[in-house]
Amino acid sequence: MKKRLYVVCGAASLLVATPVLAQGGAGVPTVELSGTVLAALLAVLVSVVLESVPGAQAWWARFGYKRESLAGAGLVLTVALVALHYAGALDLGLGAFGWPVVWQAAEAWLAFVGAGQLAFTGQRWSAKAR
Repeated sequence: MKKRLYVVCGAASLLVATPVLAQGGAGVPTVELSGTVLAALLAVLVSVVLESVPGAQAWWARFGYKRESLAGAGLVLTVALVALHYAGALDLGLGAFGWPVVWQAAEAWLAFVGAGQLAFTGQRWSAKAR
């Protein structure tokens, strides 16, 4: 359990705790939580819950298509958020629909899939190391 926590904390720190360095020593460094970073954090959270919470872990262990379902869930979430934005329910600051919006959505989905895979692989690695 301790090694699993280290792997998850290491992955999360790569995504979140990389501050934008202050120019000229003025001000405190800040972290920008963009849609891509939030998607990656959500994927790590989902991955940790599916591997660590006993009820979810038992169901997840029997499930045959883990990576595909995680990628599909990320795609559904991405499309739903963009649809809610253009329906007027959310303001994500995407602007007029076009290729830049498609690329932003694809970037968020790839961050979700990549971070989920990173967390899944890290948890599997730590389970084998025990």
